[in-house]
Amino acid sequence: MKHGDLVKAVAQRAEISQRLAREVLGIWVDELTTALNANERVAVPGLGIFTVKRAAGRVMPNNLGPSPARTITVPPRRQVRFKPSESLKKLVRGV
Repeated sequence: MKHGDLVKAVAQRAEISQRLAREVLGIWVDELTTALNANERVAVPGLGIFTVKRAAGRVMPNNLGPSPARTITVPPRRQVRFKPSESLKKLVRGV
């Protein structure tokens, strides 16, 4: 499903205009990204939980070049994690 398809579906189910549905979805995405940027946990009932995890920096061998003795440093970073709800898991599995 693409963004336009989602906008149409929300507009039809909520009986609102597509313009308003697009605005509501945009606000939802903005709030989700703002919360994740602030390291907050976002739980959406029936969908799952979004969290931010901190991945530590590390040193790795550089196996791509002619000199395997070289290493590269991967800096620490933040990663978004998603844990689906049990109901979503069951729906996808077909149970």
